[in-house]
Amino acid sequence: MYFDQSPQRWDGTIFPVEVNASFLQLADKEYLVAVARDITQKQVAHERISRG
Repeated sequence: MYFDQSPQRWDGTIFPVEVNASFLQLADKEYLVAVARDITQKQVAHERISRG
């Protein structure tokens, strides 16, 4: 599962993240493992490229 999200930092600013999540079964128990990555710099670079 993959999705984008815009959470809020402690100082109140909003920042873009991409979240990768998957289910994991271990010792007869099920877990949801999620990793969130700040993609602010990725978006800035994309905007610069788009502007030419």
